Amino acid sequence: MSKDLSVIFSLFWGQILRMFSFECRQVARLKKKGKSFFKYSFVMSIRRTLLRFVHLSKRKYSRHQHYGFVMLGAPGVGKGTFSKLLAKKFDANVITSGDLLRRAAKEAKDKDRGRYLQQCIASGQLVPDHIVLPMIIDQLRDQTKSFILDGFPRTLHQAERIYAEYHFDLAIYLTLPDDVLTEKLLGRRVCNECGRTFNVASICKGDIIMPSMKPVKDGICDDCGSPLGIREDDTIEVVEQRLKLFHEIMTPILDFYKEKGTLLEFEVKTGIDDTLRLIQDINNSLERNR
Repeated sequence: MSKDLSVIFSLFWGQILRMFSFECRQVARLKKKGKSFFKYSFVMSIRRTLLRFVHLSKRKYSRHQHYGFVMLGAPGVGKGTFSKLLAKKFDANVITSGDLLRRAAKEAKDKDRGRYLQQCIASGQLVPDHIVLPMIIDQLRDQTKSFILDGFPRTLHQAERIYAEYHFDLAIYLTLPDDVLTEKLLGRRVCNECGRTFNVASICKGDIIMPSMKPVKDGICDDCGSPLGIREDDTIEVVEQRLKLFHEIMTPILDFYKEKGTLLEFEVKTGIDDTLRLIQDINNSLERNR
């Protein structure tokens, strides 16, 4: 086994070294906080490096091929829908940053923290890294099979941080024009009980043809029979703010993944009917990156 581990170490040496270098840069910024804090941070950076090595070892010796995907795209493009469809194909868990934050806001013992998270969600503001990063990293740390990270990272720093710790095979970037995105977001309906999403908007603009995804019974969830509602962040004001913010922050993130050779850009045309085409593009990209 020691020989096998040495092989893994040699295969992933570049990734492990990159992570440790990133950790050291982060620790260096904290040196001014004091010698004891600096020592603690340095020890923690070594711990995270070792966890990364164990994570890669588990992936190497798994009986099945495991993948890590990042699902990127503007609000309303269909990240959640495509993530669930791809999860079935690749036997993957879906980690949704929005759901994690909404649950954290609901279950927060600190009422001020809970209200703050709710305000961020309602206004479309970015949640600070010191809050959201630990949530995501804890989820990634628990994964034992393929996973899809839906709606995260949302800043370049977040992209660098999770890339330093975990292996991602592809960053999938879904695209749609802003006017179509706005129409889709305003037509979104969500079950308050089970979280299933429907859409009452029917779109036909040029080569973009996306029929509505209405429930069988108007206003009632097909799965659990609970009433459907509109998310608090699906208003025209918040939608416009979210799209503006999205375009500002996404360019450096896309450049980051493009530089790593893991970016897959995909134009959505027909909604869920694009799934087969997306799977083919993913398989082709995975084959090229081997």
